Amino acid sequence: MDWGTDMKKKILVVIILIIAVIAVSLWFMLTSKQDLPEFLQQFKNEEQYPKKNKSDSEYDPMSSTIIYHVADFSENIYDDQTYLDLIGPYAMYYKEDDVEVSLTEQEVEKKGDWALFFYDYFETVKNGDHNTYNSYFFDEYYLNHQKLGEFTMQKIYDIRIEELDINVKLDEKEYAWVYDSRLETKCFNVRYKIRQNNGTFRLGVSSDTYQPQMFILALDKKDNIKIIDIVGMSPTY
Repeated sequence: MDWGTDMKKKILVVIILIIAVIAVSLWFMLTSKQDLPEFLQQFKNEEQYPKKNKSDSEYDPMSSTIIYHVADFSENIYDDQTYLDLIGPYAMYYKEDDVEVSLTEQEVEKKGDWALFFYDYFETVKNGDHNTYNSYFFDEYYLNHQKLGEFTMQKIYDIRIEELDINVKLDEKEYAWVYDSRLETKCFNVRYKIRQNNGTFRLGVSSDTYQPQMFILALDKKDNIKIIDIVGMSPTY
């Protein structure tokens, strides 16, 4: 008989039994009401570490998940006093040649056609007018995009428009119609916040935060300002 091999087997059995006893003991301690060592307390009572209840519009940075506010198509955003306070006296902030000015509704038109376009655009979005919203784009835009469906009134505020002195390079295949029409593009860095964003108008942005976009605009044959496209931009503050 190989006594060495037999002894090794017995030692292995003993070790397995010890591990099993420890595991059962830990399980009993964790599920019982008795006091635990401090390092084990975190695994015991959920009451001591309650799960956080998220509000309708809370952004969870740990999971990179946006929790959208509940959509209410009957809500009038101008009944929300907190939103009215956020709007303040200015319609937008407009930056041109590195100089930013705050514009009231009365001052927008004096600033020029580009500022007036953005004022009309955002008033349309605030009022939840999806038909007028879709009319701001060139017809050819819808060769590669679908028209936006119904969305609620949007609590948009802190609108910041910046003229960009750049010549944007567009994909020649997707935007062939732009080159064929010889449109002269004008680009803007656009930032704004949405209180209680419900995602019916804009996805991918949490409430009360900036997510910059670049608006690529041009004049149509009737000299009306139209949108060629709206693309995402890296945040700049």
